[in-house]
Amino acid sequence: MKASNVLFAMFTAALFALMLIRSNTSVLGYYDPDFAEFWVQPYGLLWYALNPFFRSWATYSWTSVLIYAAIVAPQLWLVKRGRLDGRMVVLNVMSAVYFRMAQSTQDMTVIAFAPLASLNPLFAVPLLLQKVAVGFSWNLSDPNWAAWLSATATNPIVAPYYVVLCWLALPPLAWLFRRVEK
Repeated sequence: MKASNVLFAMFTAALFALMLIRSNTSVLGYYDPDFAEFWVQPYGLLWYALNPFFRSWATYSWTSVLIYAAIVAPQLWLVKRGRLDGRMVVLNVMSAVYFRMAQSTQDMTVIAFAPLASLNPLFAVPLLLQKVAVGFSWNLSDPNWAAWLSATATNPIVAPYYVVLCWLALPPLAWLFRRVEK
């Protein structure tokens, strides 16, 4: 069995388990009003660009899905052309559904570009540019850095963080395995 098939099977099983055991809400998502209360969120400037309506649930619920779909649609074209592994895109969509169910809609755009990292690991950079408070001031007293540092230091690592970390590692590993198998 190829290593890429094993990775696909492991990640698929983990996502299904998370959806069955740890999901708090329906696929329609959940909005935390405290999330919208503060303009300063523990994300990078690219996240703000891809999530412009996060302060209004009525708008954000739909725009987050539309923006995610706009990023994934060209990936489906690449799958159809045989350039991108379709399993990566399927896992990505399953992860997005999980994020909706786990009250973590804001992470949908974070992982949207990740399947492309199986073509070139540099496509993992947008994930980092969104998840880390990059793009503001490099001064560590900046409120965006402070929000990111406090969120990463005080919040427990919960299942959505593990999924994001898997998306940081899985596509570059698939790229590496494909290079080694040739």
